[in-house]
Amino acid sequence: MRRDLRRDNEDAVTAAVATVLLFAIVLSIISGMMAMIVPTMAELQGAVDRETMEGQFTDLAQETVRLSESGLPGDRSEMMIQPHTGDISWNLRRGGTWYTVTLVEDQTLRLNGMNDLDGVIEHRYPNGDLTSMCLTDLRAHIDAQYRHISPPINGTMLVTPVASLQTSLERVIVNDGENSHSIQTGTVIEIDSSIQSPAIAIASAPMRAIVTQGEGGMTTFAPDSPEPTGMGRSWTVPATAGDVTILLYSTETFTAEVRAGDNTQSLDSTSQSTIEPDGSQGRITVVETAITLTESTAIEVTTSSLAQMIVKQGVSTSGSTALLDKTGSVSGTTFLFPPSNHELLIHNSGLLSTSVEINGLYHSIGARDSARITMTNDMGGWIVAGSPVQVHLVADGSESSRSASLDYLYSTSTGRTSASTWSNIVGGSPHGSELTIQRLGHDVNVQHLDNIAPTPESTTSINESSPRMTIQWMSTEGGRIEISAERPFSQGKSPVRAYISHGDSGLLDLRTMGDERCVEIDDRISGWTQNILPWADVSFLSDGGVIDAWITGEHPIGLLVTMRGPHADNPHAAVAMGWSIPLPRMDYIFSSSVSGLEIGWRGGFVGTNHPEYVATTIEVPPSREGPGPRIAVTVPVVIPDMDLDTGTSSHKTTLTLNSRCQLTSVSAQEVRRGWDGPYGASIASQDSIDLDSSTDWLTYPGRLDLLNDYVGWVQPTPTSTESIYHAGSGPVSFNLQMALIDYDAMVING
Repeated sequence: MRRDLRRDNEDAVTAAVATVLLFAIVLSIISGMMAMIVPTMAELQGAVDRETMEGQFTDLAQETVRLSESGLPGDRSEMMIQPHTGDISWNLRRGGTWYTVTLVEDQTLRLNGMNDLDGVIEHRYPNGDLTSMCLTDLRAHIDAQYRHISPPINGTMLVTPVASLQTSLERVIVNDGENSHSIQTGTVIEIDSSIQSPAIAIASAPMRAIVTQGEGGMTTFAPDSPEPTGMGRSWTVPATAGDVTILLYSTETFTAEVRAGDNTQSLDSTSQSTIEPDGSQGRITVVETAITLTESTAIEVTTSSLAQMIVKQGVSTSGSTALLDKTGSVSGTTFLFPPSNHELLIHNSGLLSTSVEINGLYHSIGARDSARITMTNDMGGWIVAGSPVQVHLVADGSESSRSASLDYLYSTSTGRTSASTWSNIVGGSPHGSELTIQRLGHDVNVQHLDNIAPTPESTTSINESSPRMTIQWMSTEGGRIEISAERPFSQGKSPVRAYISHGDSGLLDLRTMGDERCVEIDDRISGWTQNILPWADVSFLSDGGVIDAWITGEHPIGLLVTMRGPHADNPHAAVAMGWSIPLPRMDYIFSSSVSGLEIGWRGGFVGTNHPEYVATTIEVPPSREGPGPRIAVTVPVVIPDMDLDTGTSSHKTTLTLNSRCQLTSVSAQEVRRGWDGPYGASIASQDSIDLDSSTDWLTYPGRLDLLNDYVGWVQPTPTSTESIYHAGSGPVSFNLQMALIDYDAMVING
């Protein structure tokens, strides 16, 4: 029988097609299953990544908090970090945290853009008047440099490390522009200064500095950690060989311990009765001790109560120093002055005459005039003026002149060492006087006018190549000086610092270059107010450039903001304060079914945007509350080595506490905390999670004045990136510290 080959071929083709179709169907089913399974597997992988690193980051956060709160400088902790499939890196540009307190009832201070690395910051103080905002660089970096530059005088700058149990154990490196010195606490370095070449000291740790010229003089010496009122409990005084007199005064009885080398004195204060500003009977307490040194030595002084200090150094019988009013400013209406055989020189720069009461006796000072007043029986007491004045303690001279002195020219617009405008009455000297204006941060054009010489109005540019200008006069009695400093091309005002010297002798408590750069505030605005930061904009620099700017002080790494304004008849009282601290962040970047997921750790906080890009807080920043209306916060600032790239490698981490510093301890009317970046609202929400159990909050949402059944952090609105500490009515005792922690890592496998 003959086979039909054509039919056989058709059957074979049909079978082949069927096989292909069946295989395609199987592949389709498998592809569909894979399309369903792969994302699930990726999600499971992401969950494993999060679970693995969440625990490690939480352990890191808790260990940094433990070190920062209870460790001593030099304490360390070691941990192993084992990434799963993601990559570990550090980011400097994620901002940080900030805290604010108000010192006056029914006021609020809010800050914005403090850690953006640019040249603009914002504040909001809606319910009160302000006269100035003073900014101080916190130097929140292990490698930060502390710079002192003397005014251009023929003299000597004395520098010594600040004495504290909470500072680094390492020796301090001080560079004087020519040589580097390795010193420890108690050692004093003397650096020569001249008119052509002012003394400079660049140190690796906080320092105290004094400038002395000729036969010395006297100066009001600030505490190592001053209160908002300018008073304190500890001082580190660099002193040269010879005679040194320490004068401490207060309104409370106190015991002072004075340590100079191996010699220690414990002295109890003596009291004098006086009339308080309100007319009641009061007292002024004093400790005065004279020390003769055979070599340059740091004198360490501590007191049991808040006090002010005046230092006299050298053999000069002349000298003068500005006194602080009870709010810590030099321009004010209420001053405490110590018992002394010196005289009081009071300047009234106002357009109207004013009355001055001293221990119950009244004196009149004309408009834009000065008065010299002899103390009765060398007694101390209170000065109460009808309008703002400046008070100087002077050792010699007549009327508004003195033989020799060295001091800051404190601006009447801020009451501080720096400002952008001055309208001051100044004294003179038979030996000549000199005013020096020093650049701070920005290039400026300085306009100057006075009636001393008199001289026509002049404008001088000071910049990086010419960072200061001087004005000299020979008038014995002095006169009125007007100064204003503005950035070129109408970019607005910018602060400068002014020094004034009379004759060829004097003594000066020299501030660091990053201390108190004050900006005047003229308008009352209820909304956000933009301010130009008196430092360079570094937002466009690379990470390496930002770190260099932080270290050198070209841009602040952390800021203390002091808002000053009228309060209790004083024009420049500290009414609110704020602290901003940039916090480098360690990020673990991983993927699930989507990319760009992260877990971040910094400042005791741990957060993640897994699984749906929603910011979630895992570990809240540290704070310790109670007992009673009190809260204490230590901010751990972890400083990594940015050159070390661990990537996906397992590595051994070493955390070392470098130092801890006290930022403030005040009685505050309101305390706020904020965080930059996408996790701010999540942190504020998690902070106040216990608020859900408050009946008062459920009944009256947003009404802190009616919240009586809850104590703790409160997020005022669901989207707010800041929280308010609520402790019922009345002030809150607030303590803030900052701990610098060194982060080192050694890769175990590549």
